[in-house]
Amino acid sequence: MEAKLGTISTPTSTGLYSVTGLGFQPNFIIFLGTRFTSASPATATNTGCLSVGFANDLGDKYCQLWSGENLQIHFELQSTAAAIKSVNASITTDYEVNTVTMTADGFDLNFNVATGTSRILFYIALSIESSGFTATDYGYDNSVGSFTTAVLNPAIQPHATFQLLAGNLSFSSPSNTFGYGICTGESEQYFQAHAHRPFSTSPMWNLARNQFLHMATLAGVTEGVLDFSAMKSNGAEFEQISYASDGLRNARFRSVGIRDSSETFKSGTISRPSGLYTGTQEITLGFRPKLIHFIAPRWGLGSRGGAGGPHFTDVDYMISIGWCDGELNQFSTAIRGTKNSTSSPAAVNYISNQHHHYAYAQAKVVSISDTGFTIEWLSGESYDHYYLAIGSEGSAGALPLIGVG
Repeated sequence: MEAKLGTISTPTSTGLYSVTGLGFQPNFIIFLGTRFTSASPATATNTGCLSVGFANDLGDKYCQLWSGENLQIHFELQSTAAAIKSVNASITTDYEVNTVTMTADGFDLNFNVATGTSRILFYIALSIESSGFTATDYGYDNSVGSFTTAVLNPAIQPHATFQLLAGNLSFSSPSNTFGYGICTGESEQYFQAHAHRPFSTSPMWNLARNQFLHMATLAGVTEGVLDFSAMKSNGAEFEQISYASDGLRNARFRSVGIRDSSETFKSGTISRPSGLYTGTQEITLGFRPKLIHFIAPRWGLGSRGGAGGPHFTDVDYMISIGWCDGELNQFSTAIRGTKNSTSSPAAVNYISNQHHHYAYAQAKVVSISDTGFTIEWLSGESYDHYYLAIGSEGSAGALPLIGVG
């Protein structure tokens, strides 16, 4: 596997935009989109947007985004329309990429929508064995049982999947629930979901280890709970173990899967030392990571049904999504909400930048070794980070695929 991270200042007019100098031909791209005009860890706005997008060399593309302003929270899923886009709270598009073409040393983006303002767009370019996208949405509301988020196109047995959830079954309508998760088939997977209570006091997040919760727009009400079961030959299998009793609340659930038999995939928890600790912390993997993905919420997690999880909050919420490659290129973007504002700072050279006018649990990767990586806690409070690491197996490395069904 080859992996490299980079930053794009989106063009102010439509047309082709080329990224070059990767040193390899990618076949899978991950995007993190923001509305920010500069990549600064101190930046905040009340018109935030966090967009996650995927594209491969087969023409598959998919993006899901969050946007909000002054109690107007919206989500959209794009099945084939865009690889990445950013919108404001009125769902007016800032920029949109409708095609991604891989080249010998990079990739080309076609911006079919652009405005006069350039925004920060992050990318993770990969050369991997294979990738697959769910062909259709899975909608759940009033049934239980197992299902496979597939058939992945092409049908692959993934080593890791990215889970995406939105709170309704219509592509054309915004919804008020957003979910994002990572899964490797190991004993720990991490899923986070958000819901907003329109015209009420504040938004809410929930987070659970080994569960994906779809939260309702009423305080503390869970619409549905999904559990990961196993990696199958055509995707990741989940089991729905609860649902909304009134049968009126729906959600759409999709997966994007990646596979590389030459690499080791591992997920885990980084618990920050107690108090306002600043300093370094070594994470032992048993192999040298080429790519590390982080999810950093603003609370501890705990095991399913145990202290700290599943967790609900209606006072404040925050999520930071970050990436680091083997050359220590790293960035993150975060979303925070209150009852009347949102913020999504973008930060280059940080893996987490949870923002509340100052940074909670801000961290960065400072070194990578043959056995793992070291992070430095820079500021803020004691919140856990959760990671997916991919790299070359060492003498203590794990098998590349765990939990195969």
